[in-house]
Amino acid sequence: MDGLLTFDALDYHPEASNAYKAHLAQRNQKAYYAGPLIPARHPAPPAGDARGAQESMQFLERQLEERGVRSVIYVSFGSQYWPQDPAKLAAALDLLVEQKIPFIMSRPSAAAKLSDDLIQRLSGNPDIYLGNWLPQQAILDHPATGWCLTHGGHNTVLECIHFGIPMMIWPITADQPVNAVHLSYNAKMAYELIEVRNGVGAGVIHRTGKAPLGTIDAVRDELRSVLARAFGEDGAAKRQRVLRLREVLAGAWAENGVARREVGEFLDDVTTMPAA
Repeated sequence: MDGLLTFDALDYHPEASNAYKAHLAQRNQKAYYAGPLIPARHPAPPAGDARGAQESMQFLERQLEERGVRSVIYVSFGSQYWPQDPAKLAAALDLLVEQKIPFIMSRPSAAAKLSDDLIQRLSGNPDIYLGNWLPQQAILDHPATGWCLTHGGHNTVLECIHFGIPMMIWPITADQPVNAVHLSYNAKMAYELIEVRNGVGAGVIHRTGKAPLGTIDAVRDELRSVLARAFGEDGAAKRQRVLRLREVLAGAWAENGVARREVGEFLDDVTTMPAA
């Protein structure tokens, strides 16, 4: 390998990015950071999902009129993942209902499953919208959307930052636990849900010295605390940190921005590379 071109954003986690670049440099290799890459326009819905896209926007418009800005939570676990414990997910969604917090939920993953009983309870609530594929960028860009309850996948994280939306992170696997720790502990612009952990993640947490209880009551208590803080002063401070990082990342493709420089360097290196 001569180098690595990544669509990650260097300033999303500059310390780690620069450490990785230094590591590769010791092996005479390079890493080029070309992110963030956010489409200039909201993607069109897949065939058959246009109705859901339209209805979701109508739902947000109604919530904006009735409850005001930043009142809705967008719930999305990405296109591939889904929480492994259905009882914990049901407890979390039921708590949102009890707290009278409107939410819009996307379920594009083949693994996405809600019990018939839960769907029946949620579907009759005018402050809830359930869809399969939903226009994520348009939802995040809507003034009614205040928070994103997410698995913390990298694409969703960067899109949330791009639209200035702080996160409540329910990590499942892959890069998500690392993103959850970075955003909640280092960047302080998100809340990591600890009590939803399972598998190896349910052990003692190094930075706290404690293990999650993992009970349904513990999940509810933790989320209740997170919601109270999210819609208060602590949440407002997290939102401001997201907005500051958004400004930094927005400059990546400006003249002399880091992504523009890195891609330019990549192109220079590729065009001068000797033929194989």
